[in-house]
Amino acid sequence: KYKGAPMILLDDVLSELDSDRRLFVLDRVIHYGQTLITTTDLRPFTSNFLHHAKVFSVAAGIISAGKG
Repeated sequence: KYKGAPMILLDDVLSELDSDRRLFVLDRVIHYGQTLITTTDLRPFTSNFLHHAKVFSVAAGIISAGKG
């Protein structure tokens, strides 16, 4: 059995939350191991969160790595 922490997948969750709840979620997941958050807009993410994150973009079926 795998005893590591599970991966968290949050699909466009920040677009559904107000700013206080966005900050709450980001503050929690920044300290967690593996978290994948999908979004169409990086503006709701704090600069501190983006500094610690690996950001990927998908355009025309091509995945590219880079900072937001």
